[in-house]
Order: sequence, then structure tokens, then C-alpha cells
Amino acid sequence: MLRTVNGTTHESYRDACLALGLLEDDNIHHRTLQEACISQSPQQLRNLFAILLTQICPSNPTELWEEFCHEMSGDYAHQTDVTEEAAKNMALINLDDIIASTDGTSLENHSLPVPTRQADERKDKEYSRESNYSCEDQERIADANV
Repeated sequence: MLRTVNGTTHESYRDACLALGLLEDDNIHHRTLQEACISQSPQQLRNLFAILLTQICPSNPTELWEEFCHEMSGDYAHQTDVTEEAAKNMALINLDDIIASTDGTSLENHSLPVPTRQADERKDKEYSRESNYSCEDQERIADANV
């Protein structure tokens, strides 16, 4: 009953909310990415997509990824001996890193596929993130807050 709007039963509560106008659809995000594909590099597209994910919160990020993953992974796809799936995975890894550095979340928090990482790469990334700071900056922050 909750999924019925004006006599039409929708497949999901999200679709019913869209029909009621409680959620915005992602048309503006589709157009934004379509326009960006004309002149932006795959890295710039991933940066834009990360901004959309972390700041705008599209209603269906998975659909946006699926529609534009080819363009966002184009730089990796042109490397020798890289399959389309491997290129998409590399793009997801880069996107996941961008999002983690932006707001501390991951692709999983945004309902997107989680990339496959090598175990050593995961450890190296975490170690690098935890040890990549300036002692002087930390001292200034401590002095300012004590």
C-alpha cells in the first residue's frame, strides 16, 4: 500500500517517493556528467562523480556509475593488456580513494560496487593515510586546542 501512488503500485519505496516528488530524480546529474564527458578527462570525471556522491547525494548512484563507468575508466582501458572489467575496477579504486580523502567514507557507503584490492595494497594505503601528516601541523593543532 505504501508503494501505491495515484493508483499505480511502484516497485520500490524509492520509486514511490520519486512519484510523490519527495525525492529528486537524477536527471540533472545525468546531464552534468554527459556534458562533462565531452571535454573532461576520465580522472576529472571521477573527481566530479566523487563531488556528486559526497556533496549532492544522488538518489541512484549505482545507475549513474553504470551509465558513465566506461567514460570514467577510459584512461585505464587504454593501457596495454587491461580488460574492461580491470579498467572499471581501477577506476573504482581511484574513486574510492578520492571519496575516502574527501569525506572519510567509501563507495560502499554510497551503494556502489566495492573494488577488488590486493591485500598488500589495502595495508599500504591505510599505513600511508595514517602516517602521512606533518608533525609541525599536529603541534600547532595541539597548541591551539590545549
